[in-house]
Amino acid sequence: MSFQPLGSLGADSSSVYGGFSLANNEMSLSDLNGMDVYLPDGRFLGVIHETVVDGTEMKATHLFVTNTPAELVEGSVNLTVPWRWVRSVGEIVLLRWFPKTPIPLHF
Repeated sequence: MSFQPLGSLGADSSSVYGGFSLANNEMSLSDLNGMDVYLPDGRFLGVIHETVVDGTEMKATHLFVTNTPAELVEGSVNLTVPWRWVRSVGEIVLLRWFPKTPIPLHF
């Protein structure tokens, strides 16, 4: 399994979206859909359903994650993960941080 830190994904390229270089055809944001997301400690968080993009800056801001396990997210509800929490992207998405679990359904 190979990972690339976000800073090394072609930041010198002419078109960079949320850390991904699209000019070099390395990966597009739609390639993230369906990828598994894991916490820093290796626990499975869910599957990326959508990547939320800021249309004015053309930059990824959040990942919409589905299929969350009940032991991490009460009620297995879908959630959004801020892009700044992403550590690396390869065959999976690995987060650099996640709040203490389980996340309660009602705060």
